[in-house]
Amino acid sequence: ADIRIPFAAARPWTAPTDAAQVDVLGNGKWDRLPGTGTAFRAHKARVLEALPGDAAQSFEIVAFRGEDPPAVRPAWLGKRPPVPGDWAPTLRAEFDGDALDLSTFSVRWFNWWDKRQHDSADNVFLRDGKLVLRVEKKTGFHNDEPDPARAMPGTITKDRSLETPYAVGWADTFGKWTQRYGYFEARLKLPTAPNLWPALWLCPDRGLARHPRGLPALDWNQFKLRTSTFGTGMEIDWVEAQSSWGPHRFNTSCHWDGYGKEHKALGTNANYIPADADGFITVGMLWLPGHLSFWGNGEKFWQWESPRVMSEPAFLELQHQIGGWDNDPIDDALLPADLEIDYIRVWQRRDLASDDDGPKPNEGGLDGRVGPGLPGPAREDPRDDAVREAHRRVEAAATGAVPSASSTPAAPARINVPSPIPPPPVAVEGAAPRVLRWHDGRKAAFCLSFDDGCNSHLDHVVPLLRRYGAVGTFYPIFERGHFPWRRKEWEACATDPAVVLGNHTFRHVGAEDAAQLETELQGAQETIRALTPDAPWPRLVSFGQPGGVPWKVSNEEVAEALKRHHLVDRAPFWGAGIHVKTVADAEKLVDEAIAKGSVGHLDFHGVGGDWLSVPTDFLEGLLRHIAGLRDEVWQTSAIDAHKYAVERDAAALETLSATPSRVALRLSCAADPALYDLPLTVEAAVPAAWTRCSVRAEGRGPVEAPVVQGRVRFYAHPGAIELASVAR
Repeated sequence: ADIRIPFAAARPWTAPTDAAQVDVLGNGKWDRLPGTGTAFRAHKARVLEALPGDAAQSFEIVAFRGEDPPAVRPAWLGKRPPVPGDWAPTLRAEFDGDALDLSTFSVRWFNWWDKRQHDSADNVFLRDGKLVLRVEKKTGFHNDEPDPARAMPGTITKDRSLETPYAVGWADTFGKWTQRYGYFEARLKLPTAPNLWPALWLCPDRGLARHPRGLPALDWNQFKLRTSTFGTGMEIDWVEAQSSWGPHRFNTSCHWDGYGKEHKALGTNANYIPADADGFITVGMLWLPGHLSFWGNGEKFWQWESPRVMSEPAFLELQHQIGGWDNDPIDDALLPADLEIDYIRVWQRRDLASDDDGPKPNEGGLDGRVGPGLPGPAREDPRDDAVREAHRRVEAAATGAVPSASSTPAAPARINVPSPIPPPPVAVEGAAPRVLRWHDGRKAAFCLSFDDGCNSHLDHVVPLLRRYGAVGTFYPIFERGHFPWRRKEWEACATDPAVVLGNHTFRHVGAEDAAQLETELQGAQETIRALTPDAPWPRLVSFGQPGGVPWKVSNEEVAEALKRHHLVDRAPFWGAGIHVKTVADAEKLVDEAIAKGSVGHLDFHGVGGDWLSVPTDFLEGLLRHIAGLRDEVWQTSAIDAHKYAVERDAAALETLSATPSRVALRLSCAADPALYDLPLTVEAAVPAAWTRCSVRAEGRGPVEAPVVQGRVRFYAHPGAIELASVAR
């Protein structure tokens, strides 16, 4: 008998369809529906073993034969999408010239992956009508840039000017070309040298209209919001391979809600697509509202139907990296190795076309980014300065405060990028719009702080905060104690989402007079600014008065100095192990904050070591309790809790007009937008017939949000807001 074992799936891999895409498996990941796709995934299999069904039987294996017939490409492939419709071509990257078209593609990006490698323009070139992204053993600087002052923010966590031993190729269309929906097709040849990571991705690009300062050299946080996978954004892995799988197998998947504890994903790395006679596979992606499907050599092999499918415009990322997520060691003898792309062709269905489609006037392409010593014009919304100045005057008139003299562009503070807002509770239809008491409609806020820059903060606290997706405010002693000799490690994590730096004075020696207080505050502020060079300055910083040292300055002198340095005094110290002895007592603080609708906090010195220390189990138990109450409590930093409360109390929200298809609102806020820059969570009533809503804020949008019980929630900064029904 002949026993045939095909690796290709008989039915396309099909994702579960769930309007809310609830985490039914408990780990934020979804697999195929039963009977679809294929289950064979082990990339290190070397033996195929055949066993009799009954141990008493035996049989003889006469022969094994493996066949790899070349794919037969249908005549229409590369000429049109695989489904009917009124389609028009929007991108033809044929790579037939002498050099890559830099009006569409960039070759500079960040190194968010293996730190042994660096992107080099020399490793991106055209050859025989194909784009080649090359990996080779060649020492150099990331993006060919030896000057650390011009290196991209976040490129390498330490010593970002350091030379690395492997050169790799990268290309993308960020800031130069985007499209929302359509059919995307590429013909490519995957490398076979082990431990390489070739991929074609789509990622969201909301554009400068919604994030006018979203260039990395100007505003790193805005850039991350512009490309965030939260909300209506998503990473779509069109073709992602681990080279040791072989030339026919690759991963196709979607990722959303960031890459931390709320990360969601679905997909499969068991796609087996036969190559044609030249060794190329042709992979297409059909992206429609609520629909994704992928096509290999003209046949569908993957599909997903869900409202959670990305609805943001997207840009292309083409990579050929080293490393990967389950691979064999690099074999330098097999380098250089090339990823070859014959073409990338994109179509748009005419009824889905929008202004998001097509070329952009270099709105943030990283080859033309700006900054100190860098070419290119700064891109800002021309209204920003006028708006900031008007708000400063309003605040000064209302409070008598001295307005900030800075016109530094405002940017969202160190708030964790929000997950989709949970549906609002049942509310009376037609009720007035309102700013919710806390972020995402949570009942309370809770803050954690860590004093003195203990060794255990780096060794135990930061890893625990990362594990639970939490954030802490750290008050190091910058000039004494453990901080100076571990400064490199603090520099590496100072911009981590789990870490917000506070001012605990420079040397923790107290203040004999106002002059010494000024020296202490100024020294700490300069250090914080140096550790977070990509964040706007001046900005609000939390202040923690040092204890156990002389403090001979008056309350008036302290208040004036804090105001001058944009410092916000934190709540009185309430320390774990000193005032709070057990985890149960700490949990009560969280429960009390929820009951009161207020801001709760707990402060620490050492955790698992150092002085005034509590066990690591103490902190982890508290974090576990907070995680279990994530729908009720907003775990955040002291500054973000302060900002939200001030903005909320200074905000006014009014309905300007309402029709069956449109609702117009205006949000105003008397707080200085240069310092108070968090988005507020707004809830508004809309017509009962609406099921989904488009939210367009002044200068930004649109984004989509669900309508539940005639109410919609969304994030907003001051300005005009327009809500519109979205047909499905």
